[in-house]
Amino acid sequence: MNTYDDNRDKLDREVFLSIYDKLKKLYHDLLKEGGAPDRALYREIEEVVYDDIEGFTFDIISDFPGHGLVDEAVDLGRRFAQFSEQPNKLLRKVGCILAEAGRREDAVKQTTENVQNFPDDVWTFVHAGDAMNSLGDSEAAEGYFLKAYKMVKDKSDKTEILERIINLYRAIHMDEKARKFEDEYSEITDPPKPIQAEEKINRNAPCTCGSGKKYKKCCMNKSR
Repeated sequence: MNTYDDNRDKLDREVFLSIYDKLKKLYHDLLKEGGAPDRALYREIEEVVYDDIEGFTFDIISDFPGHGLVDEAVDLGRRFAQFSEQPNKLLRKVGCILAEAGRREDAVKQTTENVQNFPDDVWTFVHAGDAMNSLGDSEAAEGYFLKAYKMVKDKSDKTEILERIINLYRAIHMDEKARKFEDEYSEITDPPKPIQAEEKINRNAPCTCGSGKKYKKCCMNKSR
């Protein structure tokens, strides 16, 4: 699995289908006798093989749609979310995959479930906005982005959310709203200008005001 990133561009549809079958088998092997996910075993396997199964799954399902494997991507995302300590990461990806595939009804259902199940996760709302934006529903996208904007505390996260809001408003020609958020974006991203130290003037030098007098006889006392 650790060589996947290096070889992902060389893989074809048949290889992806083979990976799908293997991951689905792994999923079934990780179920308890009654069908419940054995999360302890899942963690144990990750520790033994020194690998991030969840991270690999996230990456691979991101590539599946490019090979016409949307259903397989959605299936794996939902299956392995059952083992995850942060299932919201996989499920919000599923919502975006469905939206990008143009499957409006399924995407809306998934994103609605996501925000209901993970109401405190900023990125669940961000990706719900991404999904609605992919579907061309700017009103719903705006609502999700603004919700995330009100929730966010991390500065770098806020920057990414502001970028989405600005791009959305520019795309739908709401320039006045865009400018409001652009000002805030500039305040966050533009580094403050360093305070220039005041240059010390020689007391016997000509005064900078142009009077012709020495500085000590003219403006030195005024500056003090």
